[in-house]
Amino acid sequence: MNTQSMPDFVIVGPSSDELVEDGYFTDVTQYAQKYHGMKIKVRVTPNISSMLARLSLGKEQYVEWYDELDSLLTTIREEILDMSDDDRKSFEQYRHTLMIKYKETDIWLAMDCTSNDSLHIFTPSEY
Repeated sequence: MNTQSMPDFVIVGPSSDELVEDGYFTDVTQYAQKYHGMKIKVRVTPNISSMLARLSLGKEQYVEWYDELDSLLTTIREEILDMSDDDRKSFEQYRHTLMIKYKETDIWLAMDCTSNDSLHIFTPSEY
């Protein structure tokens, strides 16, 4: 990473692609694109993965937490579609964080541009 052209005050960290490679983010992009028509990369953090797995327990027909991921992505899509044009612009273009409640859990959504456009889904404690 070339940081010589960066001003002194800029903090440079790993890109979201690097965080996927390192195992921090779980990349659910293929699922989000196939079943929800999302055109951007979609990543979830460890707390979100744990929450989805916990909510899926007891549902014998599911081995993984894709049932809860589907429900979460549907909720997120509805929240974004219900936003006013100004709020959506702030979220998409200016990278403002969107806060939602999903089954009693506070969840934050943020657009990231370190690895092209990607949507990060995380809990406030992971910020």
